[in-house]
Amino acid sequence: MALADLDQGEGVPVKVVSKMLHVDPSFVTTQSKMLEKKGFMRRKTSGDDARVVQMSLTDKTYKHIASLASQQEELNNFIFAESSSSPASSRRSRRVWKRPA
Repeated sequence: MALADLDQGEGVPVKVVSKMLHVDPSFVTTQSKMLEKKGFMRRKTSGDDARVVQMSLTDKTYKHIASLASQQEELNNFIFAESSSSPASSRRSRRVWKRPA
């Protein structure tokens, strides 16, 4: 989800994601390579600095996230159906995951 929040269309450097998640960059590199093999992530070398790897999510990933969001909304509607008249329920919002332009 860090990538979905940070990506503005150019990808996000490994270093930025590792700082956000408070983990070592080598952990992000290892995990992102596994996700890339499964088609959930794209990794490309930065045009400005060959040492920097820019990561972004694939369309496949955004489709999965959207599906999960819809399932979560259905579950929330079921769980909170009886409390739908409460002020707290009217403040709840659904997050929509969109691919950056």
